[in-house]
Amino acid sequence: NVTVPKNIKVIGYGALGTDYYFWGDMKTPEPGEDWKTENDSYEKIKGFTLYGYRNSVAEAYAEEYDLKFIPID
Repeated sequence: NVTVPKNIKVIGYGALGTDYYFWGDMKTPEPGEDWKTENDSYEKIKGFTLYGYRNSVAEAYAEEYDLKFIPID
């Protein structure tokens, strides 16, 4: 389980609650460039819960990855 502070602005692709499989060329992305490639995949970690604030990056991330989200505000 992870609690995401209110001041967090970005959570990277597959960063929380997933086992992320990177199939890219392993180069370091340029600033603003995403790590994601079309061959990447992830699996949800069973029982993972994301805690954070309503209408936040954490809530949007939980919705995008179909993760359990519990608001703390």
